[in-house]
Amino acid sequence: MEKSDTAKYEDEVRIARAIAYVGSTAPQLLKMLASKSQPAEFGTFIKAFMDLVEIAPKLDNLIMLSAKEKIEVGEKLEKIATTFEEMVNRPKEEEKK
Repeated sequence: MEKSDTAKYEDEVRIARAIAYVGSTAPQLLKMLASKSQPAEFGTFIKAFMDLVEIAPKLDNLIMLSAKEKIEVGEKLEKIATTFEEMVNRPKEEEKK
C-alpha cells in the first residue's frame, strides 16, 4: 500500500525536524562523548557514524538501487550495527569482571 502525498509530506517534515535536532545537538553530544570516552572507543564511534552518514543517501532511494548495491548497503549496515552493539556491550562485559 502506497502512502498518500500528505503522509509522505508529513514523513519528510518529521525527518527534517529530526535531522535539524540532531544537527543542533551534535556538537554538544560529540564534545560530551569525547570527554567521557576512551580515545579508541570514540574513534570507533566516529568511524561507524561516518560510515552511516556515507550510506544514508542510499537509504532514501533503496528501491531504486540495484541488487548488488542493496547487498552492499545491507552489509555496511550490518557492520555498523555490529560495531555499535559491541560498543554498547563492552561496558557491561567489563562490569562482570
